Amino acid sequence: MATIRAVVQQGMINVPAPEGCADGSEVLVQLVPAAAAQLPEDEWDDSAEGISEWIKWAESLEPLVFTDDESRRMNDERAARKERDWKRLTERGDQLAEHWK
Repeated sequence: MATIRAVVQQGMINVPAPEGCADGSEVLVQLVPAAAAQLPEDEWDDSAEGISEWIKWAESLEPLVFTDDESRRMNDERAARKERDWKRLTERGDQLAEHWK
């Protein structure tokens, strides 16, 4: 039996059927609790087969590609966050310096 993972988007679950799955085949959909989505390290399959499956899965991932606009927005957000964090850090440093006077 094949296991198919999907994500609910806009209230729908839409996944392609696995090869050889005929129209009318019965399927079972089981919700996975968010905490169970990641296995604890002691439950990882460290066998050669498990590692091979993990590598196969990792290699199947599509590269993350951003549009120029998305890249610009991320860089702008990163710069704003850096500036905000630096401002807070220097303000806190000034507060501590006042205590040491």
